[in-house]
Amino acid sequence: MHKLFCFIFTFLPIFIFSQEILNKPYVLEYFNGTELPYYIMPSKKIPVNSKWDYYLNIDSTYFVSSNQLSKYSHNIASDFQIYYQEQIVSGEKQIIFFVCPFRKVSDTLIEVLFTWEIKTIVSPYTEDLITQKRAYTNESVLSKGKWIKLSTTHKGFHCINYENLLSWGLISSSIPSDQLRVFCNGSRMLPEANNDFRYDDLHEISIEVYDGGDGMFGPGDYAIFYVEAPIYWDFDHGNNRYVHSRNLYSEKNFVFVTISNEGVAQRINLANTPIDNEDINVTTFMDYALSEKELYNFNKSGKLWVGDKFDFTLMYNYNFSFPNIIADSNVYIRTIVYGRSEFPSSFRLTYNNYNYNIPISTIHGYLDDYAKKGEANIIYKSSTPDINITLRYQKGSNNSAVGWLDYIEVLAWRELKFYGNQMSFSHPFLPKNKIAKYQISNTPNTISVYDISTPEHPSKISGLHNANVFQFTDSTNKLKEYIAINGNYYTPNYEGIVENQNLHGLSQVDYIIIAPDKFYPMAKKIGDLHKYEEGLSYIIVSPDKIYNEFSSGKQDISAIRDFIKMFYDRAINEDEKPKYVLLFGDASYDYLNRIKNNTNLIPTFQSLASVSPTASYASDDFFALLDDGEGYDCYGALDVAVGRFPVNTENEAWAMVEKIERYYKKQGANTGITICDDAECLVPQLGDWRNRVVLIADDEDGNTYINQAENIANIIETKAPQLNIQKIYLDAYPQISTPAGQRAPEVNSAINDAMNNGMLLFNYIGHGGEEGLAHERIVQISDILSWHNACAMPLVVTATCEFSRFDDPERTSAGEYVILNPKGGAVTMMTTSRIAYSSYNAVLNNALIDTLMDFVNSDRPAFGDLFKIAKNSANNAVPLRNFVLLGDPAARITLPYNKIIIDTINNNSISAIDTLSAFEFVTIKGHIEDFQADVVNNFNGTIYVTMYDKKQTLSTLGTDISSFPTTFESFTNIVYKGSATVKNGEFKIDFFMPIDIQYDFDKGRLTLYAENGMEDASGYTHDFLIGGTAIPIADNEGPEINLFLNSINFRNGDIVDENPTILALISDEHGINLTGQAIGHDLVAWIDYDYKDPYILNPYFRYFLDSYKEGYLIFPLHDLSAGYHSLTLKAWDVFNNSSEATVTFQVIPKHNLTINTVIPYPNPMTTSTTFFIQHNQACCDNKIIIEIYDLLGKKIAKLYDESYNESYANTEIYWDGKSIHGNTVTPGTYVYKAWLENDNGTSALSSGKILILPEK
Repeated sequence: MHKLFCFIFTFLPIFIFSQEILNKPYVLEYFNGTELPYYIMPSKKIPVNSKWDYYLNIDSTYFVSSNQLSKYSHNIASDFQIYYQEQIVSGEKQIIFFVCPFRKVSDTLIEVLFTWEIKTIVSPYTEDLITQKRAYTNESVLSKGKWIKLSTTHKGFHCINYENLLSWGLISSSIPSDQLRVFCNGSRMLPEANNDFRYDDLHEISIEVYDGGDGMFGPGDYAIFYVEAPIYWDFDHGNNRYVHSRNLYSEKNFVFVTISNEGVAQRINLANTPIDNEDINVTTFMDYALSEKELYNFNKSGKLWVGDKFDFTLMYNYNFSFPNIIADSNVYIRTIVYGRSEFPSSFRLTYNNYNYNIPISTIHGYLDDYAKKGEANIIYKSSTPDINITLRYQKGSNNSAVGWLDYIEVLAWRELKFYGNQMSFSHPFLPKNKIAKYQISNTPNTISVYDISTPEHPSKISGLHNANVFQFTDSTNKLKEYIAINGNYYTPNYEGIVENQNLHGLSQVDYIIIAPDKFYPMAKKIGDLHKYEEGLSYIIVSPDKIYNEFSSGKQDISAIRDFIKMFYDRAINEDEKPKYVLLFGDASYDYLNRIKNNTNLIPTFQSLASVSPTASYASDDFFALLDDGEGYDCYGALDVAVGRFPVNTENEAWAMVEKIERYYKKQGANTGITICDDAECLVPQLGDWRNRVVLIADDEDGNTYINQAENIANIIETKAPQLNIQKIYLDAYPQISTPAGQRAPEVNSAINDAMNNGMLLFNYIGHGGEEGLAHERIVQISDILSWHNACAMPLVVTATCEFSRFDDPERTSAGEYVILNPKGGAVTMMTTSRIAYSSYNAVLNNALIDTLMDFVNSDRPAFGDLFKIAKNSANNAVPLRNFVLLGDPAARITLPYNKIIIDTINNNSISAIDTLSAFEFVTIKGHIEDFQADVVNNFNGTIYVTMYDKKQTLSTLGTDISSFPTTFESFTNIVYKGSATVKNGEFKIDFFMPIDIQYDFDKGRLTLYAENGMEDASGYTHDFLIGGTAIPIADNEGPEINLFLNSINFRNGDIVDENPTILALISDEHGINLTGQAIGHDLVAWIDYDYKDPYILNPYFRYFLDSYKEGYLIFPLHDLSAGYHSLTLKAWDVFNNSSEATVTFQVIPKHNLTINTVIPYPNPMTTSTTFFIQHNQACCDNKIIIEIYDLLGKKIAKLYDESYNESYANTEIYWDGKSIHGNTVTPGTYVYKAWLENDNGTSALSSGKILILPEK
């Protein structure tokens, strides 16, 4: 079940007190059985074997009454409680402290930490404990020779014969028998804990060859080998029963076969036979059977899949057979079921005429477990070999209730009597260190028995066969398993030739790219880009090759992790360790392709928790857990930066590559005026968007998200004050009621405009879901698909829930659309794929921003490094594992390379704190320098400057019941925005201060961005005051306005389509008023004099380079109705003189292609003329054909033009008066016909006459 928006876990009373009491994000944790709020504080990394201690250094505190903390006051201790956890990060130790910021002073008074820090004391250590790293071969067995791959789903002995190998192409003639080799690492999943044993590379298993004794493997010869099935059983000594497990990643087991004369071939040897007399006779064994189907995954998340569904069908029968069952012996039944019901329900399990009731708890709400688990453990006595079980779901009073069977395990005691073709057996209750005599009855003469306790290396049992009884002795020093075979074997399936490969022989690299073969060309583009830009070495490896060497050909996420760990373990220093891993392909919660159109190209980690929507998660963190002891259930700290491209098709893959390439391009602004929005870069790669951060906060939940956004803003303002912060807080905008719920269209517009204009960082905090953000749907998939910021893409951080669920093949989530949008969206996302906790979101969000801002004035960090550092500093807690990096982890964020320094304002040193007043002429001078404070005197380019009036105090509206009005501050009123030339690293900017400022005195803000087409710079100052007024300047003239649609070739009354673009050239000797502070003084436009619905156009005006007098306005109109319209534009100068301009036009929808006029000029002509065509087809490719005929209908000349047009008039088409044959046309009257065809193939025709006069 999916819902559009999930509720982030918040606890309203806690967040109400947090905004009053706590000054930073915190989490709720249980320590010593007590729940309290804790701050999370990471230490710096220290040597892994260091001894350390800590103390709390308190700078300041304050006091609150215990009533304000009523929920927790009884748990608060008399001292500040501190707990810690150690984690290993890249081979070093890091301590994560959990600090409760409260201590009880008295029954009524509580002290709260305000400014403080944890001091860590590291003691020198003398003993260097060397951890034994895993050993790796340098040469995989697959690196040479010829190999084939076989598969099976069966447990037991398998046979391959000479004829098989011949038909499979492994051999062409007889071979020495000792050259036949078989390799297999078992059927089981690799352990998640990365220091548990596993084979390195393919492991040769023991086989038995039947070659007639001549030592040659030829016609009629065969070999047998033993392998396990993907479902396997182990004895649980704690519960004294066998339990089953299954390989979650593969339904097949694979073996590899080759011919080699290197070394000694592994062969099945005879088992050692004890020489002592037997102590025990064994004539029985415990057998097991299973009914389990993997059909449904409750939350499309986690490792659990269940089988039969009890809905329309409420009863199923399950039949098990145990031949030669011991009469009146115990039978063990274990059943796991699930039910989903809001009222009590149950399962009735019927066996041997007995009924067993399995109660099912009720579910409560969307965030409860999807279904409740029920369990039956039954022991009864049976004498019949057929065990028949009936399972019925009893819905109770809820007809909508549904049940599922997970599995039924049945254990029974059987006589040790041979049955079938291959029979495995084991007795788990034999006393230790005895000699047991096994007696197998009903055995044919062809019987063979093997000890398969070590599946890769079985041993053959020597025994006595007499009167259909095979008996042998063995020690009981450990639990052993055997298999008896009557000469019938399984035949494996041929999977194909395996090309030679040697991943173990690869050299150390910085960047590991894991990509399916179909994405290799795209992955190489990414690798080459980073090799050129950052000097990163890289490799590209397909998952299948990793599986071959590291998991015996089976899909296994641990194989991918182990492959990465090989490079990590081999590194002799930090430089040699891998830095980044890119998973170049989508994932799926379904590892085994049970659902249609599955997208499991590179699997992701699915949690053990599956039933709970709040505890289940998918995470790529698993691949970064490389220090020994990490990995089980995704536990550990990140040692390498991992990112993912969630792509499925080659087109999506190329689009992602092109996004990264565009992000790295360094192209400045186009000095021309661009009208149409289909250019690749509407906003240039080098632009002042790199100085802009957009913080978006949801409403509700006691203003939690606004408070969290304000925390983020404080971090940015403190550490990177040169960045401009735009705050889009939902509750600060009006909402409207619609049949679909509350909406805030102004917020959608603000976000879309901000995205299309470009930004460095997009940070959202609040509710979200797979289809968008916030209950008001302030970002929807339709919004995302409309974003066109291809060259100005931000890092997108969403502290929400399941916005970017990337592992559901049946739905593309909104977050995936953000990263996959080929026209823009995000360059990288740090985002959530499951339901989240608001408190943990805030901790990670703060850590991300804090980490990023630490780099602003020093270096350009890679996105993956930011993510890794932030996650580790937040303890990479379980609630944070659903945060995923979608994008290129090696790509570096586009922070400006250099600094802009303001030297003087009006020839006064910036340190003098000058005052700027209305009417005053301002001159700003400065220079560009690098981060070492050296002037960059070869910097020649353009600087963009924005001056803001004083910080404005704004207020939210308290629209929702759980929101309340609160104030926040923001620089919103622009005094001046323009550009100037930078020459030899220096610049000068001139402009007039407008009248419409706030006249009280306080600090303003000046932000600057510069680029030279290769590199850039940013800077700011607030060391000046704005306020008051200077001597007024006499000026009664408003601005000069030249108003057009799409082009200066537009003429009043022309036709256009339904989406024309306003183009206005505006000039004034003192400048244009763009402050927006005075009512009615905006730059504004109206259609058809509709003064109630104005277009406020202040943000769309741009001055020409080095001018504060002249500029232009571009603004697109959309969906105008057909017919005649007027457009009026009003502008004010900085001294509040206004002017208006009006044009009229006719809208004819674009699909109705129309030629308005065709004008040859001059007409009459003598030697030449030019045709002008006016139509309604702007911003598309147009084809024009003009044919000229004499009055008898004979074609005299043909003109042709094909071009892209931004305007509603085609490029001038010149005619030199020549005929088709190059002759001068005779004077007279002629007819012309003009055809216009657009890029859709639609055409229109217009005709007229032209008179040619004789030359004088």
